[in-house]
Amino acid sequence: VNVWTHVCCLWDSGLGSVIMVNGEVAAREDGVKAGASITAGGSLVLGQEQDSVGGRFDASQSYQGDIYNINVWTYALPIGDVALLYNAGRCGHSGAEDAARVPYSAVYYAQGPVGAAQFVDGSCPV
Repeated sequence: VNVWTHVCCLWDSGLGSVIMVNGEVAAREDGVKAGASITAGGSLVLGQEQDSVGGRFDASQSYQGDIYNINVWTYALPIGDVALLYNAGRCGHSGAEDAARVPYSAVYYAQGPVGAAQFVDGSCPV
């Protein structure tokens, strides 16, 4: 509780999925959705269980806490790059985030929160 935790989920249609917590592999499963692809036009939902695709959200099933610095890439980051992101710290910069397809700034400034969610000021001291 009240501790910054770095979580990264990786998926590659040829390799499977990996969940990393604080720069370490926490879970791995080979062959997840092998050969599949993600098509354009979808929605990425974080912190909320949905009862149907893109809808029927229940506030009692939502994540309670802060989410900071979301990035999305068009490829699965190498495990070493994820470790670099974690080791750079919350306010650090590893360089891997420069290649993000959807950087945190696009999520923060363009999307805006939905429902009772809110963005918090996660800025770092200069």
